[in-house]
Parts: sequence; C-alpha cells; structure tokens
Amino acid sequence: GVYIGGTAAANKLDDYEEGTYTPSITATGTDTSGFSSIGYYTKIGDIVHVEMRITKFVDEDESSKITNITLPFAANNTSTIYYKGGLWHSDTYDKSNLYTLLRESTTNLTPYNGATYGLSLAADEGNLVGVNITYKIQ
Repeated sequence: GVYIGGTAAANKLDDYEEGTYTPSITATGTDTSGFSSIGYYTKIGDIVHVEMRITKFVDEDESSKITNITLPFAANNTSTIYYKGGLWHSDTYDKSNLYTLLRESTTNLTPYNGATYGLSLAADEGNLVGVNITYKIQ
C-alpha cells in the first residue's frame, strides 16, 4: 500500500483496483438483442467510479427500452439513489432529464427520464449510450 499524509495505519491506502468488465444489459420490447458493451472501473476503498459504453447495432422498435445495466460491484445498503448527469444517449433529444437509479445492495442500474423507467431505443442503427457513475459499495 501507499501512505498518504503520514505513516500511521490510518493513512495507508491498501485497497486500490482498476479493471474492465462487460456490463449485462436487460431490455424490454420487440428488439432486445444486438448489444455490445464495455465498462471500466476504478475502486478505491469503498468508492467505485465506473465509465461504460453500450452500443446497439440493430434497428430498434419504439417499444424497446434498456431497463437494467449491471455494475461491477454491489452498491452499499443505505438507500436507493437517483444520480443525475451520469447517463448519455446519442438519440435522446432532451438530455437534461436523464437519470440513473441505483438500488441498494445490488449491481442494478436503471435508466430513468424523470417520469418512466427505461431508456427508449427508438432510433436508427447504432444507438450509443454512455454511463459515468461514482458510488459507495458495501
């Protein structure tokens, strides 16, 4: 480990990890296949920062929605939290109302637009979704 601000045991950073993972995508509607995803994470103690990119390669139907995206580590069990600003979708016109819902004690991240759950995939081929989130783990 590395000592930060002194050599006492409390100053030792001994829990650091970086990696990649493949987020699992759950979707509803008539077209729920054709996803490609990659996630990158940095874990320092009980804080995890995740960046991911999800691409949808096939034509979509207006009823198709991403309903769940997995994270690499389970969130802490203190509360269910809405995060604003950590979700981006290439074909969403009103990007100001995109949120993500992180449920307590799970790896489940749910897109939310302020009114309904799920991220609509009603667009042409090549939808791109980006997620950036920092959260506490158990």
